[in-house]
Amino acid sequence: MKSYDDKLCTAMEIIMKIGRINFLLVLCLLSFGSKAQSENPSYNAATSQLIVPSADSVTQPGIYQDNVFEFLPNGYWRLVSNNTGAKIRWIDHVELIKTATFPVQIFLKVSGTFRSGCERLGKISQRRVNNTFEVFLYYRPMVTHEPVACTANVTLFSEVVPLSVYDLVAGDYAYTVNGSLNGTFNLASDNSL
Repeated sequence: MKSYDDKLCTAMEIIMKIGRINFLLVLCLLSFGSKAQSENPSYNAATSQLIVPSADSVTQPGIYQDNVFEFLPNGYWRLVSNNTGAKIRWIDHVELIKTATFPVQIFLKVSGTFRSGCERLGKISQRRVNNTFEVFLYYRPMVTHEPVACTANVTLFSEVVPLSVYDLVAGDYAYTVNGSLNGTFNLASDNSL
């Protein structure tokens, strides 16, 4: 039985064969599920390369990162390089911050620990599925071809993640951070001007 990643790779191969315009549309749609402040996909006509900063999987927003595709003369796309995000393992606390102003803003203050001197915060992605916000924080990939010795420095980190709550209807909402830490909040009224 094929794993989810094998099925996704097969789906990506099929998508890569459907043509330049449709493929660009699919990649743009995939990238919009990532965090609100994410970078947009960009195309470099001189190199015929499309760069998609991040793309979602069904189970995890923003997991496919730094995707570089090259448009080939035969009309197909070739994946040149990408990274699969590694979610941060040591998140100790998530604090919900809700503003008193209108429209309401919701922030998650995520605190955790880096267990080595090589670990750094990378991309942050979020999406809303029904009334649940799924937030993922990833390690920054190490870009080196040489072996690296990482110190055993334990470092605390804290990051504030704004949730995209503008224009939501009144009601109860939930959030998860890296698939495990979760909580809820309520919007007493429709959150738009």
